Amino acid sequence: MGSESLIDLVRTVHTSKDKDYSELFIRSEGGMGLYKFIVDRWSYYTFTSNAKDVARIDALVSEGKSLVEAIDILASADHEAMYGKKSREAA
Repeated sequence: MGSESLIDLVRTVHTSKDKDYSELFIRSEGGMGLYKFIVDRWSYYTFTSNAKDVARIDALVSEGKSLVEAIDILASADHEAMYGKKSREAA
């Protein structure tokens, strides 16, 4: 792949604004490509740098929740919003 084509490819890398995924460009001896990095909601809240979501975590911690409890609350709320409460109870 030529350098201009490679630059064009790398410019397409982005992060979803609605927290669904991030894209990664990986280049190694075995090849190169674009990959979508998708994590579960608990991992998302554990590693997020999104200012609004960090503020939501901080607000729950300020209310007396532990960091783990705050992440559980937010991840559970997202799960229920996406799949409904019944699917979580069945798991």
